[in-house]
Amino acid sequence: MAELTDAEVDRRFDVALAFVKSLPADGPIKPSTEDQLKFYSFFKQATIGQCNEKQPSRLKVVQRFKWDAWNTLGKMSKREAKMKYVEALLAMAKRMPSSTERDKLLNDLESKAGTAAVSKL
Repeated sequence: MAELTDAEVDRRFDVALAFVKSLPADGPIKPSTEDQLKFYSFFKQATIGQCNEKQPSRLKVVQRFKWDAWNTLGKMSKREAKMKYVEALLAMAKRMPSSTERDKLLNDLESKAGTAAVSKL
């Protein structure tokens, strides 16, 4: 299988990011807490890099879970984090019932030749 170019990784990440950001809070697609933490941590790693924030207090439960998820990624590259974000969305999408929106998303993410990063799901 062909290696994805940086441009293709960026394109897929942008498609995945736009989809996740467009999900309405009260809509039919509800990412699990685990999915939300994955999206958060991979997004932070892909856009900022290694966790550079101070560890929140244990009393700040949500912030602590987010920090832990991001910090666990260590020195993962931005490119790998983008690919993992797309893979996490594909895994979630494949658990969803078939719909026009779901099928379009899967097509957008898997459309071009050289789908090594996403076809293994």
